[in-house]
Amino acid sequence: MTCPQEQEVLTGSPAGAAHAASCAECAESLRLLAGVRAVVSAGRPELTGAARARMWRTIETGHMRPRFGFTGFVPAALAAAFGAAILLLVFRPADPTTTEQKPVHATTAAKIEHRGSKLALAAGAPLSIDTDPIKLEAGELEIALADGITFEVVTTEVRVLAVGASFKIGAGAGGTHLVVRSGSVRAGDQVVSAGEERTFHELDLDRMARHADELRRGGSLDEAAAEYLALAARAGADAYAEEALYRAAKILADIGHSTAARETLAEATKRFPNGTLVPERTLLEEALDHEK
Repeated sequence: MTCPQEQEVLTGSPAGAAHAASCAECAESLRLLAGVRAVVSAGRPELTGAARARMWRTIETGHMRPRFGFTGFVPAALAAAFGAAILLLVFRPADPTTTEQKPVHATTAAKIEHRGSKLALAAGAPLSIDTDPIKLEAGELEIALADGITFEVVTTEVRVLAVGASFKIGAGAGGTHLVVRSGSVRAGDQVVSAGEERTFHELDLDRMARHADELRRGGSLDEAAAEYLALAARAGADAYAEEALYRAAKILADIGHSTAARETLAEATKRFPNGTLVPERTLLEEALDHEK
């Protein structure tokens, strides 16, 4: 490359970008460099700040102006040098003085499911953060997210969503245990803040649902309605709550507690405005309106 503004173009400065728009040689070089970046970056994570700095030091210290007069050869040679520098960076061991942070890692041996694959992690094993939720089947994860970074993990008992928070989550026979160290985390239908912890037990929810059904079938309607309402109010009961609220409202309407039935239907509509039981709730509301 023989253009005197090559440094501004390569570093991506505003002035360099403006110059490349009017310089065919610089525009071609940038096109080649973009192609190299796309190929090299495919299948590998974003470079860290320290790694990016090493990359540019490699390019700058190894850069020499071409002595050849073949200007058509220069952009391709520069692109090849750029690609070689990145490949050298990828396989180069980390500097002893540089400590890469593990934003998510297993504090104990953990079993996870991700994108259809089941993985076993040793204690301290790092995880990559991406857009897919990770299912934690057993073990414990420690998560420390940078500001604005989102992480989602699902266990048998609860779905946890965090943005820029630090927390620990463990799953096992005793349920899911969540400890929030900083920020706040949404776990199911509740928010857990820094310094708080929660334990979620799916077996308890299953047992409550079965008990409420048994009371309803056995004719103990008052107790059944109370059990359904208690189930809907439990933390982490999103999968049960809509049906529990509807069954409670239906029982309350059947035994003549119309006001309580309407209040229960209103809560169900507020929590599940687009739920699967909207048609059933609508019919029940119309039936209650006819009783007025």
